[in-house]
Amino acid sequence: MFTGTETTKWKNLTRFPYASLSVDKRDPPYRSIMIQGKVEELNIPLHDFVLEMAIRYYGSEEGISFANQYPDDTENVAIFRLIPERITDTY
Repeated sequence: MFTGTETTKWKNLTRFPYASLSVDKRDPPYRSIMIQGKVEELNIPLHDFVLEMAIRYYGSEEGISFANQYPDDTENVAIFRLIPERITDTY
């Protein structure tokens, strides 16, 4: 994940580096997953980070085109990951 370094989100995460992520399916049959854990900042170029995800989701050609919208200027961007400590799956 990434966010601006001046955002309230990032300021809160630097003070208390724990978060949760919830993903839900809003159509029947309903289902959700919640991941809770520690947040760790990554020191990688933004373009490389977005490119890897975009290729995984969109394929090579469309992924490269999508990632080109995100240059390597990460001066005001924090890239981080959520390290799962607890995963809750509900049906």
